[in-house]
Amino acid sequence: MVFPRIAALAEAAWSNDAVKDFRHFDRRMEKMTDLYRKSGIAFFDYRNPGVSPEIMGPEK
Repeated sequence: MVFPRIAALAEAAWSNDAVKDFRHFDRRMEKMTDLYRKSGIAFFDYRNPGVSPEIMGPEK
């Protein structure tokens, strides 16, 4: 799933190494996951994986 990976990628790419802090990022992600839900965006909830499991591709 693209979400929330895209947010993590943006955080890693655009934040200065000196200010990167996973705890701060994780707190901001609480608001982002609320936004994803309200917008109907399918996302993987890494804090509660059973609630929104990763979407699997077609079987081969």
